[in-house]
Amino acid sequence: MWCSLCRLPFTPSPISVYPHPPPPGILNEKLYNYFRWGVAMGSWVPGAVTTLEWLDNNSFGNMPSIPMVFNVRWESPSGTILVCHTVCATIVRATFDAQDDSLQAYTDLCQIEKVLGRPMMGAQGGRLSGVDYEGVGHKVDLRPFWALNNKERIEFNWHAFMSNNLGWMLNRPDVFPRFGPTVTAERLNFEPSPTATSDILTIELVDILHVLFSYLSDASFVLFLSTCRSLRRHALTTF
Repeated sequence: MWCSLCRLPFTPSPISVYPHPPPPGILNEKLYNYFRWGVAMGSWVPGAVTTLEWLDNNSFGNMPSIPMVFNVRWESPSGTILVCHTVCATIVRATFDAQDDSLQAYTDLCQIEKVLGRPMMGAQGGRLSGVDYEGVGHKVDLRPFWALNNKERIEFNWHAFMSNNLGWMLNRPDVFPRFGPTVTAERLNFEPSPTATSDILTIELVDILHVLFSYLSDASFVLFLSTCRSLRRHALTTF
């Protein structure tokens, strides 16, 4: 029931007959709806690469516009299927240069489970064997938050996850800061407020940035200015 890339859970669909949603207050409506959907990949999936909705109780499903309903069992005796949240799947497809819907792209994506094996089962369900999830990025280990409940079903301990200050992981990786037409006083509240200077040592960096910005795409510009509080302030006041 978790993403094979980020290792975070899926949230159950409203049509689930026996849902197990996260505790109230953990996810807002947009995040809840985002975590409902995943992209399944591999030879065990109808269509090889298919967007599915988590129905809980070990099942993903889909109700497309054609007269056909998919119901895919997530875990079986031979392993689990490879499923990623929609944005995580976009990252996977970009990594393997398989972003289109061509036969070659689908073949390459199906080869993931052929090379790495089907994702694991049980308390490690969805995890790709041999992938060092805990050794990349911020080196977060999510394994302690997953456990078998009465040895019947896997559950994610949302409260323990949030109490460990890991809520930032729930933010979608494709959502960038929004810049409104006006700047509120709260966003400009710096203590102490920086003073204007004119010496070359303190203004040269900003001058260099002004030159470099002309070479950045809009996406790169926003990403760069989002990296620290000082640059975010300059984005609102200087640039």
